[in-house]
Amino acid sequence: MNASELESKTRDELLELAKQQGVEGRKGMKKSELIQRLTQGHGDQQGNGDQQGNIVLSGILDIMDDGYGFLRQESLLPGADDVYISHSQI
Repeated sequence: MNASELESKTRDELLELAKQQGVEGRKGMKKSELIQRLTQGHGDQQGNGDQQGNIVLSGILDIMDDGYGFLRQESLLPGADDVYISHSQI
């Protein structure tokens, strides 16, 4: 199951999937954290998880006038969890 399929599920459905996959600490996780852990678990089972260095995130892409941007996790306001996106990736 990919991240977009998981996004369409409710938090309760994600909790059930996390329980089936044995994700620890799942009850205190936000929906986005559950999705990240579930996609990591799926990648690890296929042998292509963290070994490739992939990180799956979702949020709002805020593109600056200079061509670079930030992936905002909670809102369009700057925050500690923002991820810089270079102009070549946009």
